[in-house]
Amino acid sequence: MPTPCTRVHLADLAPGATVIEPTAARARTAKPAPSTAPAPARSFSAADRTVIDLHYVYLTQIWSMNGWKLYTRYKKHLPAERRSEVDAFITLFMNQAPYATVRAALDSILAAIWDAADWHALIRDPALLDGEHYDREEWQALLDRADAAHRRPSA
Repeated sequence: MPTPCTRVHLADLAPGATVIEPTAARARTAKPAPSTAPAPARSFSAADRTVIDLHYVYLTQIWSMNGWKLYTRYKKHLPAERRSEVDAFITLFMNQAPYATVRAALDSILAAIWDAADWHALIRDPALLDGEHYDREEWQALLDRADAAHRRPSA
């Protein structure tokens, strides 16, 4: 239909058409906004911090969207109303947000799901590097440092 289309144009183009008058739009029920409440405070040990550091390094320096294993695992363990935080985290580092902002987002996610899985074992999974272009020896050195931290008693 040409725009604007008057009743005269419509009668010329489609003589048998029935004109339906517009009605007031119905009010839409707004979806509840996702919870933006910060995760409960959690105290991480030094060994836990080395594992979180590995997650940060992997996600911000190695991960190239070839594998979504961590992303999927984070979402799996978060409650439904908080799953959008994983997408927000990905957006933050893709848009090169400041380190403190990106790190706080990751810490918030991991604080909420820390007890749900063995995040140290998951970050060590060799399949994480499948399809990634990263020096495996360099990654192994980072993993070895985290292992050493895990063997030391936590303060």
